[in-house]
Amino acid sequence: MTRTFAVSSTDDGYLTTRRLGGEPRTWVELRPGVYEAVGGQEKLVFSIDETGRATHVYFGNFGPATYERVPWYESLTATLGILAGGVVAFVSLLVLLPGGYLWRRFRGDAPPADRERAARWLLGVSSLLWLATVVIFVFAWLNFNAEVASPSLALRVGMVLPYLALVGTVGSAVATVLAWRDDYWTVPIRLHYTIVTLAAFLVAWQLSLLGILRP
Repeated sequence: MTRTFAVSSTDDGYLTTRRLGGEPRTWVELRPGVYEAVGGQEKLVFSIDETGRATHVYFGNFGPATYERVPWYESLTATLGILAGGVVAFVSLLVLLPGGYLWRRFRGDAPPADRERAARWLLGVSSLLWLATVVIFVFAWLNFNAEVASPSLALRVGMVLPYLALVGTVGSAVATVLAWRDDYWTVPIRLHYTIVTLAAFLVAWQLSLLGILRP
């Protein structure tokens, strides 16, 4: 994720590349699939498949710098957007769970049925596990070299948490269906529960694309 860059073309036939957090660079074509930096000698080489579509790009002056073309849903924008949205959804649920309990106590409302309470806690625990997974891997990302050399205990735990969270998320999906069928809670609360459950599945999908959650 830290080594992502975008490739685009200009109206006058040049290529531009932009690394994450870096300045754009301009390249001129030397021959099909091979480009040279404008004002420099660095080379950019594309690998083309049988349909004529660029699938990989290599920095000719630096062999290990190899990049693979990814679809939009694996782009940095999509990945960070989904993970950030998931974090917001999980935090909102973890805040509302105790908040709802205190509000019912304040109003003197009857306690929820066992199935409603179980549904809330199931998604609450799943949200906590997903949130912990994201936090662990963000810190691992920030300490990438150290974690590669010797994975920390937190990272090893983080490899297990998403599977537990996924089990809880599947259970939450079942609870979502029951909530709408049996009219648990109010409509806004049901919508919130549904959105958080959907966010959990989207986070699981992104973690599987990143290779963190594997079948």
